Amino acid sequence: MLDKREMYGFLAPIERFKRGNATEKVERALRQAVVGLDFDPGEFIDKAAVCSRLGVSRFPVSEALGRLATDGLVEILPQRGTRAARVRLAAARPNLVLVGLGVPKQELLADRLRPYVAGPVLCCGATIPVLAGAVRRAPAPVRRFGVEWAYRIGQSPVRMAPRYVRTGSWFFWTLAREMTLRLGRSRTRLPEQ
Repeated sequence: MLDKREMYGFLAPIERFKRGNATEKVERALRQAVVGLDFDPGEFIDKAAVCSRLGVSRFPVSEALGRLATDGLVEILPQRGTRAARVRLAAARPNLVLVGLGVPKQELLADRLRPYVAGPVLCCGATIPVLAGAVRRAPAPVRRFGVEWAYRIGQSPVRMAPRYVRTGSWFFWTLAREMTLRLGRSRTRLPEQ
């Protein structure tokens, strides 16, 4: 049997610098876990294990689960517990699903959703928050040069830099190889007559 601190390894312990914001942090972590299907649909959520894993008391966990229940992401069953809401995509068979969780979570979720969707599942990263106005888009010159990712790192370096290094290091290798190939091709071309 797993120790309660070892359960739910997908939940990172909450950093607590000041009092009063634990509920919001717990809600954010649990929301991401439910939406990202870290909790299987219909799976009962062990509050004590969540408390132990996140390093918080029961109050913020109960409050956060209550908020998630209001949003329809969890179901609170009196005398039985709380469980992740069941995904009802199979009955709906949507024609289009947009997933904006970031790499690689959105790709993993899109793959799990594929059997339940009648049309495409599009991974769109930060497109949804940008269109909603929650995240500022890079200025036109930055977009023109194709380095909007660098602008995003500048907006949130603590969150974005490790993500880009971890999931995009292959990109720099591919870019260097491609640039080398292109430079080599441009030097070997014969002048047109």
